[in-house]
Amino acid sequence: MVANIKLKSNQEAKARSFSLNFKCGGSVACMGSQRVKLVRGENVEFSLPVTAKSGGEGFIQADVSCDGRFFTKRKKVTVHTSEPLAQQVDAVFLNPGQKIIFDVQEQFKRIVSARYDLSPVPYLSAEGFWQALSKAFFANEFEKIYALSILIDSEFSKASQYESERKTRRHNIQDSLNNLAANMNDDGSLPANYIDPK
Repeated sequence: MVANIKLKSNQEAKARSFSLNFKCGGSVACMGSQRVKLVRGENVEFSLPVTAKSGGEGFIQADVSCDGRFFTKRKKVTVHTSEPLAQQVDAVFLNPGQKIIFDVQEQFKRIVSARYDLSPVPYLSAEGFWQALSKAFFANEFEKIYALSILIDSEFSKASQYESERKTRRHNIQDSLNNLAANMNDDGSLPANYIDPK
């Protein structure tokens, strides 16, 4: 990190030479010196590289001398340790109407994001499973018909929060099944030029 240092002269009108020596302690380390010449009211700014050694309290100190006079300015600093981003995954079984509260403040001081999935299978996203299965590549159309049938009859087709979405989802799956059945040849195959409308 970098400390921005600003020095302003309040001496008489003539130019004065200032010598500055810097040191740090506690959780930070630094070293540096600077010599500048300023007239009254003039200021100068420069940067001082500072290294964070550990988390906790520290200080940056400037010892200034001018014409045999000395003064010291000390600034306290705090180094905050970084918190690695981690993911907590948990699964619980809920009966109809049951509620549960997750409290993760003891494990994490900062919550970046959180989400939940309602699924009949633990640790499996119902939405992700449905999307993957409905768009999957199948070795033959019979596998696809079987997979779509499972989707219609399973709880995964009910994963949406809103009833309108659930109806639309089931309707789209049924349309895919109907389209397959309507285009099948007598032997169960599909025409060579058949294109899945999905």
